[in-house]
Amino acid sequence: MGFGGSVQAMITTLKNNRKQRGNRDRFKRQTGFKKSSEIPQKKSSNAHLKSIREKMQKENRHLQKQRFIAVTIILGLIITALIIGLFFV
Repeated sequence: MGFGGSVQAMITTLKNNRKQRGNRDRFKRQTGFKKSSEIPQKKSSNAHLKSIREKMQKENRHLQKQRFIAVTIILGLIITALIIGLFFV
């Protein structure tokens, strides 16, 4: 039976994992949030929320345009390099 070493290693690993399981449970219980430390929330008007939403949408559209231009330029350069490499070299 030549598999005794691998079986023993598996048993040892399972024992070590079982020992650590208790430590993880204690750690989870200690790191919970307390209800007394809640962050106070300010009330916002619908108009203010709408202006924030519009501003974020405008920024997202701008970022999408920038990414589209960058990807188009990069792909154009790659395709140009491939065409030059295939036909002129």
